[in-house]
Parts: sequence; structure tokens; C-alpha cells
Amino acid sequence: MFFAIQFSAQAQGIVVSGTVTDGEGITLPGVNIMVVGTTFGVISDENGAYSISVPSENSVLQFSFIGFVTQNIQVGSRRLIEVVLMDDASQIEELVVVGYGTLRKSDVTGSIAVVSSETLQRTSSFSALDGLRGVASGVNVFSASGMPGDAIRVVIRGQSSIQARSEPLYVVDGVVMENFQFTSPDDIERI
Repeated sequence: MFFAIQFSAQAQGIVVSGTVTDGEGITLPGVNIMVVGTTFGVISDENGAYSISVPSENSVLQFSFIGFVTQNIQVGSRRLIEVVLMDDASQIEELVVVGYGTLRKSDVTGSIAVVSSETLQRTSSFSALDGLRGVASGVNVFSASGMPGDAIRVVIRGQSSIQARSEPLYVVDGVVMENFQFTSPDDIERI
């Protein structure tokens, strides 16, 4: 009977919870929290909150998130662990954000072109797409006529789509946009 009680208590473990924030106090959703030495882990929710069961007070929790320095924290006698992750500027330079996620720069097989707001504003155009004309390699910008407000067509690396569509996917601050034509170049940091 004694062994059954001890085994049951050990199987439940110790529940540790808390929130994960960045250096400015903003909560971080999607942070990986792993028990070091195991394959068990959880991800922080949309409010940066997490709750995880660890086997003992000697357990070490590893907090990792893209663009932030990974932290290892021993549980000890604490049941509430508030974590502040600091920016890892060197790691940010090695990432490329694409329309469907984040990739390491070394994993991107195509070419990537970045056009700054200064470059876009050098042109006398009212459209950010017109500002891309002749600036980004592999990006062709066409207009049906020279009239302002006419449709602009953007083709990247030629037409080779299975569905016979060649329009690029426009993602602005994580939001997919159907029409990017009338976005002012003054409102753009970089494309």
C-alpha cells in the first residue's frame, strides 16, 4: 500500500505555472516550454500563460521562442515561475518571415529581395507596387495603361502556377490582403 501511494504521487508530479513575457512586459504566445531531458513540453497560450507537470523539484524547464534567448530554469520549491525572455538580435538576422511561417535564412531556396521605405519613397508614385518597378530582381510590375488608378499586375519569377494564377500573396503584419495596390508607400517600413 505504501508503494502504491508513493507511485501515484510521483506519477502526478509537480504542477508549475506562470506567464512568459518579453523585455517590455508584453506576453508571448507560442513559447515552447520543455522539461529538460524529456520529450514532454507545452506551449504558452495566447496570453503567454502556461501550466506544466514536472517529475520533481530537480527538474529544469527550458523556455525557447524564435528571436529570443533560450532560458533554463530549475523548478526547486517554486510553483509559480514568471519568465522574461530577452531579444536575441543575432538570431533575428538569420530568419526570414514568409507568408506561411518563419524559416531560417539558410533553408530558403529561392531569392529574397527587400525594398526599404526610403527606396519606395524615391519614386514619384502613389502606389507601393509602382515603387517596386525595376527595384526588386525577379519582380515584374505591369500596368495596362498609364492612367492613375488602373490595375497593376505583379508577376514574380514568371508564370508557373499550377492553377494558372500568378498573383503574389500579400501579407501585411500577419494579415492576408487581396489588394495591395492602393497602399501608400509612406505607410510601409519594408517589402
